[in-house]
Amino acid sequence: MDEKIEIESEKNETLQAVKPSANTPNPERKTWIILGIVGAAVIILAIFLGFYTGKRPTEESDVVINTDNSGKVTDIVKPKETTDTEKTIVAPELDAKPVDTAPPDEVAIAEVYILPFSNTKALSIEDLEGLSPLELKTARNEIYARHGRAFVHKDMSCYFAKQAWYSIDPEYTDSNLSNLEISNVTTILDYEKSIDSNVMNVDSGCK
Repeated sequence: MDEKIEIESEKNETLQAVKPSANTPNPERKTWIILGIVGAAVIILAIFLGFYTGKRPTEESDVVINTDNSGKVTDIVKPKETTDTEKTIVAPELDAKPVDTAPPDEVAIAEVYILPFSNTKALSIEDLEGLSPLELKTARNEIYARHGRAFVHKDMSCYFAKQAWYSIDPEYTDSNLSNLEISNVTTILDYEKSIDSNVMNVDSGCK
C-alpha cells in the first residue's frame, strides 16, 4: 500500500515538472514580440531617414538641412538675404521704332529730288546756297525732267535715266511747265551765273 502511494506521488511530481507553469513565458510568443518591436523600429528609422536624408530645401524662406546617411545633421544653411541693391526691376522690353520727323511722302521725295518743292514753291537764294555747281544744274533740269523732257547732255541724260520717277515724253514741250516752274528755272540759272558755275553749259559726261 505504501509502495503504491509512493508511485502515485512520484507520478504526480513528474507531471508537475513536465507541465509548464502559467507564469513561465512562452519562447515563441517572446520571439514574435521582439520581431514586432524590431520591425516597428526599422519602419520609424526608414521614415526618419527618408525625410531628413540629404538636403531638404523647403520654401525660399526656410533653411536647408544637410544630413549624412545615418540621419545625423551635418550642416544648416540659411538662405541668403537679398539686399535692396541686389533687387532689380526688369522693365518690359519696348519695340524701338525710328520716328520720322517728316511725312513718309516727303521723305521719299527728298531721296530722288535735289529740290523736291521746285514745282510747288517759289525758290529763294537760301534754297540754293550750299549746292554744288553740278547740283544746281541738275536741280534746274529736274524741273524739265518732271514733264518728260529728253536731254542732250550726257550727264543729265544718264542721271535722270537712273531715277524711277523719270520717263521721256515724246510729245514734251516747254509749254508743259507752269509759270512757277519757269520762274524757278530762271532763279536757278541766275544764281549759277552769279557764282560763275563751270558746268552750267558744259556736258561733264555720263558717270
